[in-house]
Amino acid sequence: MAKVRMDTARYVRAKEEEQIVELPGAVLRGDNIHYDDASHKGFLKCRFCAVSVHHHAGSKSICGDNLVGPSVHFHTNRGQKHEENCEWPEQVQSKSNSDKYDDSRGYKIHWNTTGFSAQFNKKAGAPYTRGKDKKIITNDDDLVGRRPKSFAFVGGVVDLIKQGNFDRLNDSVVIHRNHKLPWQDFMVRYTNKPNAKHDRFVNLMERLKLNEKPQPCLMEFNLKSGSGAFCAKSLAIFHKRDDKGRRHFIIPRAYLDGDNVKHAMVEAGKYLVLGYARLSTVVKPDSVLHFINMSVTDRQQVQKTDVSALALSPQKP
Repeated sequence: MAKVRMDTARYVRAKEEEQIVELPGAVLRGDNIHYDDASHKGFLKCRFCAVSVHHHAGSKSICGDNLVGPSVHFHTNRGQKHEENCEWPEQVQSKSNSDKYDDSRGYKIHWNTTGFSAQFNKKAGAPYTRGKDKKIITNDDDLVGRRPKSFAFVGGVVDLIKQGNFDRLNDSVVIHRNHKLPWQDFMVRYTNKPNAKHDRFVNLMERLKLNEKPQPCLMEFNLKSGSGAFCAKSLAIFHKRDDKGRRHFIIPRAYLDGDNVKHAMVEAGKYLVLGYARLSTVVKPDSVLHFINMSVTDRQQVQKTDVSALALSPQKP
């Protein structure tokens, strides 16, 4: 098994709630907490198997030389290896271990914000649970054999798109908490075809009508004039005319919540926004406006980029 550079681990101690710890100084994701040597040392496990790990402080150089040493990370304890079926998404797979993945299929892509915490595992319908030995158990046979990928913020998804494996991405699934979504449902973008129906936006709206719970997604925004502070409205999409003659429009809208993000979309252009979509419908005498709202609280949820341009010039990994 090749060496693994881990940026999260599980804190497991009797009579205490299991928690996901991140490296000191890292931007915390979801309910995760920072590693504290006094509290957590000696009680860390891999997120996806029962192997013990520890916090490695890294070093500026190797043996006093000018070679850069390893950065701060979590590392397996001496003499221990990750279990054969460990699902650690960031793991660097050796050639012998890669046989368990079917590379003709799409990826299983984890959106890592809360990790696999106790709160995550309590959610009904989650694709993973933990056994008594703390091993991750896959409940969904469709996930078996898919090579794992992961991201935390929008830049990680852009990196996946840049690799140019579009057929494989279209066959991929995205996993976040108790959600498992086909890539086409997660990646919601405008259609460039003539007389476009923008099916991905329509399908998202219909899903939100059926299920009022917010839906995780990566949404394309097209701003013709840039946004004001705190709110950005994307190009409206004509959906249909109903039997009362009212025209229906779908309007993506981002709420930029906080001083650090309020000017994140002030320029005209195309953006990708990562988050949870909610539906708000406004009925007028001559029209019905279906607002698909996204809440942005972190600058790393937004990136100004043109997906079509990425598709034309992929960068191979």
